[in-house]
Amino acid sequence: MSEYLVSELRSLNCTVESRPLGPQPGKLHLPLPPVIVARHGSNKAHRTILVYGHYDVQPAGMEDGWNTDPFTLSVDNKGRMYGRGSTDDK
Repeated sequence: MSEYLVSELRSLNCTVESRPLGPQPGKLHLPLPPVIVARHGSNKAHRTILVYGHYDVQPAGMEDGWNTDPFTLSVDNKGRMYGRGSTDDK
């Protein structure tokens, strides 16, 4: 997935860096997805825009640990939303 993101950003004439993060803590056989840093232009007079989001995807099967159907939004008694596509970006 990171290669696709890098390719798309380069097609927009961005300079792109892919920064590896190493393995998952406690799961040394599983690499974390790299951080992708892209810049469009270099004019210091232009504003900076930060887009923070992750591009990894959680498995969607009930056997993967879901307590409810991941394709149906569920809201618990504390107002927390569960479902595939609900956001957890900062």
